[in-house]
Amino acid sequence: MSFFMSHADNDPRPTPWTALILLLLAVLAVHAIDSDRQSIILGGARNAGHIPLFMLVTLLVSRFFRGHTLKTVTTVAVIALSSEISQLVTGGETDWRDLLADIAGASLMLAAIALWRGRRGAARLAAVGLMLIGVAPLCGWLYAGYQRSAAMPCLARFDAPLLSSAQRPMNASISARTETTLSLSLGQKRYAGLRLLDPVADWSGYDRLTIDFATAPPVPITLRIHDRDHNNEHEDRFNRRFDSGSASVSIPLDQIRNAPTGRSMDLTRIEALTFFTSDPPPGTLLEVSAPCLQREAN
Repeated sequence: MSFFMSHADNDPRPTPWTALILLLLAVLAVHAIDSDRQSIILGGARNAGHIPLFMLVTLLVSRFFRGHTLKTVTTVAVIALSSEISQLVTGGETDWRDLLADIAGASLMLAAIALWRGRRGAARLAAVGLMLIGVAPLCGWLYAGYQRSAAMPCLARFDAPLLSSAQRPMNASISARTETTLSLSLGQKRYAGLRLLDPVADWSGYDRLTIDFATAPPVPITLRIHDRDHNNEHEDRFNRRFDSGSASVSIPLDQIRNAPTGRSMDLTRIEALTFFTSDPPPGTLLEVSAPCLQREAN
């Protein structure tokens, strides 16, 4: 806890280690990802990273101002607002949620500093707890990324609750799940089904995509795949309709790469894979096995 106070309690100047850690985290936060739209997992990690980042900013500023609360709050607020406004110049995307995360991180650290200065065991334990709360969302998103990458060469782990933000039922509810299989009850609306957002976006180095799904009663299912350059037009993505309502097929990635009209799909930047049907009858069930990538045998 030497970061809270220097060796002399009446000399709360920032230590070199505090400044170094803050600098490293700031560089990582700025350069890790350009936009939340590029990846659900990386975007979530970046957003969650605002909280511990501004906990450290608040700690450093507080030490510069020798614990003066008003000066600390004012300076941190200016830094938070400036970091968002600067993105208008740098081409980034301002987001009020980032500002709220900055405020949350600053508030947690101010409370932790106040508790730590109480010098009582329970108060200092509470201060540590507040810091752990601030770090927990970032750890959760990083672990979600690990879970998804560990599933490769398959594109989903349906039993991982931290990945639910990337596995989105559309007008459907989940009725059962295992690690590799998801069962959904489809609503009577258009485009009912399942969307996997940026499902391990880099498919380079693989040759085929295996697909296995079934509906009961049988209804036509469309498989749609698009990359981040998708212009939202039907001709600019891969589309395949299965009228039987079920399939167990292996699709060459060359067919997916060459599906858009007038360009090649970027297989290093896949954004979404979607199963859907239109206006299913009442009680329609869709069972999807995790799509998997395969390499051709040499």
